[in-house]
Amino acid sequence: MKPTEELDLKAANRLLSALHRDSLVVVTAARPGKLNGQVALTALPASIVADYPRVLIELWQNNLTHDMVRESGAFCLHLLREDQLELIRTFGFYHGQDRNKFADQSYKLGELGNPRLEDCAGWLDCRLIGQLSTEDMTVFVGEVVAARRISETEPLSWTAARQLLPKEWLDEYNSTVRKQNEDWARAKLEKK
Repeated sequence: MKPTEELDLKAANRLLSALHRDSLVVVTAARPGKLNGQVALTALPASIVADYPRVLIELWQNNLTHDMVRESGAFCLHLLREDQLELIRTFGFYHGQDRNKFADQSYKLGELGNPRLEDCAGWLDCRLIGQLSTEDMTVFVGEVVAARRISETEPLSWTAARQLLPKEWLDEYNSTVRKQNEDWARAKLEKK
């Protein structure tokens, strides 16, 4: 599918330049009849040529969003503002099989079919151009086909978020991660 929407290279490159090793982003994807998204802690620029913006993300293979990105060949990456801690909880603490994460979100579907959050620091809508599977994660590389910088504020980092999140949320997050790691280790043992 060739996008007809014109790419704003300036917005794309400004958003890519805001990504670093401590980035906290929401990655969204779609399949027929289902939207989903997740928090990701690995998102980096993946091109040295400004006219061909690309982004690299890493998603855990047990997440629904991972499967949707692989199936659809597309994803949208969202940078958050400091006042959007609730989005971390919505997209990072729960599995997409258990709830509709978009029930209370304002979004529009982009040309690639990805949900684009209307209220965030900015987004990069991407067509999947490469992937590398590791033991538990997949690295996806996307070509940016559309971008929008919504806020001039500095995007939220994972370090800053951990300082701002309520203690009970961090406890809930750590419990969820611990359970996911145990489930993954158990599934790995069962495959042997």
